[in-house]
Amino acid sequence: MAKNIEKSSIADMNANVMALVAYLGGGVLAFIPGVRYFAWIVPVIILLLEKKSSLVKKSAAQSIVIQLIATIVSFILYVIVYNIVLNSITANPWSILTGAATGLSTVSTIAMVFQIAIGLVVIVASIKAYNNEYFKIPFVSTIADKIEKLAAKIMK
Repeated sequence: MAKNIEKSSIADMNANVMALVAYLGGGVLAFIPGVRYFAWIVPVIILLLEKKSSLVKKSAAQSIVIQLIATIVSFILYVIVYNIVLNSITANPWSILTGAATGLSTVSTIAMVFQIAIGLVVIVASIKAYNNEYFKIPFVSTIADKIEKLAAKIMK
């Protein structure tokens, strides 16, 4: 028995494929230095262009929230690392080998754990989206619902 495949209004693609692009498009850009802070643009464009599929809209909205959280946390960790290094070198140029190294390794470990967690959430959401299921991510989905409603108002 053939399953009824929902279509996206974007390029007449299957909705599950476009939902996958919403998640992975931003995720792939997040690995490019300098571009990572703008990875949320891919799901924003998809959300604004989609007219039919609720799966695509909800997936794009969640992806926007995920990418914005990743961007903000990345930026905060970058500022922390920058300040650790700058303050250590300013106070004592040789301290980069001792105290700053400990601070840097701690912040780097936190950043790595955070990126792995974000990556796992995106992978699970992507797999669910490709299987035509909406994966409701706690906390993220409530913000995503508001973004989706705002986009609907903007595009009227």
